[in-house]
Amino acid sequence: MKKFFCLLFTLLFAVGTALATEQDIDAAMNEYCDNIQTSIRNNLYYRGHESAEVLVSFEVNPDGTITNINIDKSGGEAFDKAVTDAIQKVSPYKPFPEGANLSYIRMQSQFKHVVRKIQNVEQRMAIIPVNPTPQEQASIDQYNESINKIVYNKMPTYFGYIPQEAMIELKISSDGSIKSCKLLRTSGVEDYDKKIEDTYSRIKLPAFPSNLQTLKELTFKFVLYRSINSNPMNGIPVFR
Repeated sequence: MKKFFCLLFTLLFAVGTALATEQDIDAAMNEYCDNIQTSIRNNLYYRGHESAEVLVSFEVNPDGTITNINIDKSGGEAFDKAVTDAIQKVSPYKPFPEGANLSYIRMQSQFKHVVRKIQNVEQRMAIIPVNPTPQEQASIDQYNESINKIVYNKMPTYFGYIPQEAMIELKISSDGSIKSCKLLRTSGVEDYDKKIEDTYSRIKLPAFPSNLQTLKELTFKFVLYRSINSNPMNGIPVFR
């Protein structure tokens, strides 16, 4: 019985060791593939003026050589060539990790070239104050506080129940005109939503303070908090 137990323990230990080794090899191969992807990206050089996306597949042999490169989804002749050149620069890569008994592996990779177009740097900085000075930020906060009162006073009325408080986004030009009004959260009443958009698309707000006149626009979000009054003639609740 004791000998049988020792034999059984030895078999279980051998199986456990084999499973652990197999898991280690899988982990090593995953890391190997990730490193190939990283190396290709590091060798990819492309400066096209349009966004592009390439899906490419290729085979990696045990000695690290890369063969049978195929463009599965083209991103245009120039970007296809840039990706193919980057893969060829990586070959030959390092040999497979020790214990990886594979004749080859086939990989598929996606590469994206994203172009974010802006008209010019001056306009971008004018629209998006990335790092406003403390004085500018104080003026923006003060301006926001002043127009909050106007926005509330212009809130349209509705003779009926409003399920929830709407939220809007106003893009305001430097002269105080509304560039756009976007409903971010509905009130739950379609007619009231339309009334909100119509009202705030046409309002005129004060111009930016003098130290913010270099900005082309500012964007603010407003929650239209509900308040209830009574119609003095017939007692009908008025929501706004």
